[in-house]
Amino acid sequence: MADPKDPKPGEVGYPPVKFKFRAHFTGGGIQGEVEFQEISGLVQEFGEETIPEGGVWDRVHKVPTGMKYPSDLTLKRGMVKDSSLRKWLKKATEEFIFQPINVAIHLLDAENKPLMTWVVHNAWPKKWEADSFSAMENAVAVETLVLAYSWIDAKQ
Repeated sequence: MADPKDPKPGEVGYPPVKFKFRAHFTGGGIQGEVEFQEISGLVQEFGEETIPEGGVWDRVHKVPTGMKYPSDLTLKRGMVKDSSLRKWLKKATEEFIFQPINVAIHLLDAENKPLMTWVVHNAWPKKWEADSFSAMENAVAVETLVLAYSWIDAKQ
């Protein structure tokens, strides 16, 4: 039976749009929201174990094992010269000092209120990359930050 609080197709804000989101950082000297043009890598999946059925060689049973997070969090934004995020990254790349952070990613409704929130825990910088530069394009210089993390909490 459907939950009466569930949105119905055709209601305003359903299904939600993917271009209204924000990221909120806590820890590592970063406090507050940081703007990004793209966020990807929110992935949860169960591991599985295959168990052969005794005496029957053409059947196997798959059972779930623990939760795993096979993807890293990828954040893209216009390149920023100086920010608390850049200082946090610089500490890791130049001094090899890693300060794990939590990142809350909010999917927003039409009034910019969170519809869904995913909190990525114990994130640390795994990779930073500058987009290619081209004299043939009139585009913003983009940087990509890849964060490894321990787990994700999904909240509504």
